[in-house]
Amino acid sequence: MSSVSSLLAPLVVTNLVAAYSVADRIDVAQDYADFNSPLLSSIFPLLEKIASLEELFHGLQISQAKLNSSLEQTKFEKDELKVQLNKFEELAKVNILRSCAEYTKFGISTSGLYFIDPDGPLFGEKPFKAYCNFTTGATEVLNDASSITPVQHCDKPGCYEKVVNYINGETSEPVPSTQIEALLQLSQTCVQAFQYDCMLAPLSDANTDFAWWTNRHGERNMFVCDCDQQAKGCYEFDTEGNKCNCNANMPTLLSDTALLTNMSALPVTKLNFGGLVHSVQSASFRLGALQCFGMVELEAAGSCADLKLAGVTRSGVYNVVRPGEQFYRVVSCDMDQIGFREVEQQPQDAPLVSVCGAQEHFSGHSRSVTFSSLLHSATNLPHGAGLDIGSGVFTAPLAGVYTVTWALRAWDDAGDRQVWIYLRHNGVDLHKVTHTSSYTGARGAVWDQGGRTVNLQLSSYDTLELYCWDCTAHIHQITFCVSLVHAL
Repeated sequence: MSSVSSLLAPLVVTNLVAAYSVADRIDVAQDYADFNSPLLSSIFPLLEKIASLEELFHGLQISQAKLNSSLEQTKFEKDELKVQLNKFEELAKVNILRSCAEYTKFGISTSGLYFIDPDGPLFGEKPFKAYCNFTTGATEVLNDASSITPVQHCDKPGCYEKVVNYINGETSEPVPSTQIEALLQLSQTCVQAFQYDCMLAPLSDANTDFAWWTNRHGERNMFVCDCDQQAKGCYEFDTEGNKCNCNANMPTLLSDTALLTNMSALPVTKLNFGGLVHSVQSASFRLGALQCFGMVELEAAGSCADLKLAGVTRSGVYNVVRPGEQFYRVVSCDMDQIGFREVEQQPQDAPLVSVCGAQEHFSGHSRSVTFSSLLHSATNLPHGAGLDIGSGVFTAPLAGVYTVTWALRAWDDAGDRQVWIYLRHNGVDLHKVTHTSSYTGARGAVWDQGGRTVNLQLSSYDTLELYCWDCTAHIHQITFCVSLVHAL
């Protein structure tokens, strides 16, 4: 039997190799299982293991396909969320405030990067991200000189120059200078910190200023250190009168700091250093963010600039009154100009509305009195004085307090019904403002002269009209006048 098994073994192996699947291979092996061969006995368990591994591999392929599908779905959802987030960020710009101090008024207290738009929302330059430090209350405009920067060696005063760029805290894009100036004008106080580390690199000596900073107007300013406010004081102050540590010119590492507080000069736009000739000399610097605090508080709007500081950004005609003035002034404000200090304003006459309609004869009931002509009409408003004589309706061209007056003669004959006239406001009868006339005699007639005067507060586009509930007794020589007393 062993010789037969030996002869059959190559045939079995050949059939196993040719078999299409592991299951077919197992069937082939089982067909020859009765032959007592060590080779066949070892092949059969190997085939079972291969079958198990192939089944496991097939399961892993299915899991991999599911995982790939899930990853594709996750990627799609991520992209969709990114699109939605971009939309929300764009929509959020509609409600962007001018400074971190304004965000504080809305209860926001988590420090971080926020969009601000100092020159006004949806106006002027686009918003940018500043750091809102709600612990200190600072609006911090970042710059590209905020990390320690070595000063390159050069011998002349101010020969090393660093132009300071103020940047969007998220994108590092430059922030327009008009936005920074607007923030300065909005804020109660603004400061900027400076640090200078040195070895044998003075800021100045008895004869020469080696370093300075340039303000936003292009003017040069010397550094004023604050070591004299510290407990140790300034190095060599007693012997040399030094007002900065680095001016001691000592062969050791020293440091100076300064807090720049002049709002009319801030922010720093350029830094200059020099006097570094020898390799033993070294210096580095760091400029802090422009930090602005609070909001300018206005007791009254005395100008267009005051109105803009208070958040008014639409050009138009406004009432302004300076502190101490008794009466308001009317000015036209051009809010499209950038900034707050130079907002163009043109004095305007107070709004004038005065109009009278006239009618010689009128009769009827349940209808408004109409007019045949304008007895008087005066206004400085572009859309007229507001009285339509054809309908008898007055439409207020702007909000304010108006005086309404009418006068007429009623012909009351014996047997006529009583004259009832109402003043209507927005189509509603004012029952406290009525006009009546009647004659109770058995015969004859009377002429009854009368009228009313009343002050009313109206909103823009409110309507007024004389409404005859019953004027069948005839009314004559009617005048109806409306005048603006005070615009609101």
